[in-house]
Amino acid sequence: MGSIAPNNNYKKVILKNISEEFGQTFSHEYWYSQFAKEFDVDIDKEILDESCNFEWIQKYNNSHIQFILTKPFEQVWAIFGAYEILDNTDYDNLYEFTKNLGCSKQGLVFFEIHRKAGHYETVSPLLQEIWDKDPEAVKLGFEFIFEHQLQMWERLNSSLME
Repeated sequence: MGSIAPNNNYKKVILKNISEEFGQTFSHEYWYSQFAKEFDVDIDKEILDESCNFEWIQKYNNSHIQFILTKPFEQVWAIFGAYEILDNTDYDNLYEFTKNLGCSKQGLVFFEIHRKAGHYETVSPLLQEIWDKDPEAVKLGFEFIFEHQLQMWERLNSSLME
């Protein structure tokens, strides 16, 4: 996204987001790997060989990249904003879910960090500027995320029920 951002205002928000992902002590990837270890998953091996990855997950990820590369930046910023606000809901629910699975405090740190992240607050002023100029771009971005997330959760549910 930083490569296609039209000016420094957007790039600063993206860089701040990336900086937070690296964390002050450990990266979010580190904390995610700690969570995975709670359930005997070697996330480094999984990232390399994708042995547990459903085919539809790769298609899901690729469609995000396709959207970012082919749509006007205003729509791309809208999907970024939509995800940032949805993440808070997702992470609250995922935190409670993994806690109920008996995950330790160490394993829950990944979700705890994301529950408290304020990424949407940094994205929203620029999203408001886009809305003021082109509300249709924001609607199209949010519509993509709505449909995409709904499809993803339905596919995940179906995969788990098989």
